[in-house]
Amino acid sequence: QLSLGAFFAAADAKRREGATVNVQVVVFEVLDSGITDLVAPVAGDHDEVAFAVKGKRYTVQKIPVEDIGTAAQVLVRALRCRAIGSSEYNATSSRTHAVVQLMARTQRQGVVSEGVLTLVDLAGSERENNNPTDAGKLEARAINQSLSQLNRMLVKLSFGQLDDSDRRQSCLNCVLHASFKSGRVTMIFCVHPGRECVAVARNTLQMATRCTAIRVAVVRTRYEAVDHSGGASAEEVEELEEEIAVLEEDLRRECIRRERAEAFNADLNRQYLDEVRQVRKLEALVTSMKSRLEDADQRADTEAARATAAEARAKQLEDRVAYLEAQRLSAEIFNEREKENNMPGGKPVLPRPVACNVVFQARQ
Repeated sequence: QLSLGAFFAAADAKRREGATVNVQVVVFEVLDSGITDLVAPVAGDHDEVAFAVKGKRYTVQKIPVEDIGTAAQVLVRALRCRAIGSSEYNATSSRTHAVVQLMARTQRQGVVSEGVLTLVDLAGSERENNNPTDAGKLEARAINQSLSQLNRMLVKLSFGQLDDSDRRQSCLNCVLHASFKSGRVTMIFCVHPGRECVAVARNTLQMATRCTAIRVAVVRTRYEAVDHSGGASAEEVEELEEEIAVLEEDLRRECIRRERAEAFNADLNRQYLDEVRQVRKLEALVTSMKSRLEDADQRADTEAARATAAEARAKQLEDRVAYLEAQRLSAEIFNEREKENNMPGGKPVLPRPVACNVVFQARQ
């Protein structure tokens, strides 16, 4: 309502100065599925606004209005047709982005100028999995996707890298691209005060912070008709001086923005180089650790082989000792038998069974 009042107050001021001002209003809703005109079809010939998005063409009719009362009636009737549905927090939540455009064409002393005031009510982001209905989950996903595409366009705009490719990313980007590229932009961000919405509110505030770096150059369109005076009037000179002052201010802001962007890029480059150096140090450390592990594995294999060889040698020595012990016992038994057989008047004595068993076991 405040925007409408200021718009028509400016139009009335131009009319009092002798200018002819024609105002038209456009109301439509936007989602990734397309663009829908919210104004009922008007009979007869009328102007249209066309949008081309992803190979599809959408047209929206322009409704001529004379004053703020007529414009308010058109807006009220149109916005009642806006799509609504249930969400996590609201049973009648907006499920589309509403766009209102007021177009003014001013003609005075053979000079024609045109301007557009675009008002956008974005649907709020939400967690799609918490929506109570399946249709609501799909709508929430579409809303979040369109807001993400808009956020990417705003980020590129803050760095002065906006191009025509961003316009084709979504229907919302297509509608707002011209305003972002060559117009004055005011954004109002709303957050829910509830504790359960802290994460969503933080994301919204981060987006708002990024938008403070946006600087948009204003482009004024002027059409020269027939020059009746043969020279520039004082009013035209004053307007040109005002326009030059505005352009100089925009140029100054653009220089400041570029300086900030260059400083930011320099900081990013320094951080990138520091990260590269850290990564290279870590890679060298990992390579060194791998080499040490390989050396440790080789030493462990060598020690294991040595231990195996020592165990085999110990086993051989044990077998040799057992064999020599058996030989010694056999020799003792043999000597004892010899002594008994060589005694005078003695009889040959057979070896005791126990000794024979010891010899047998030792030989085994």
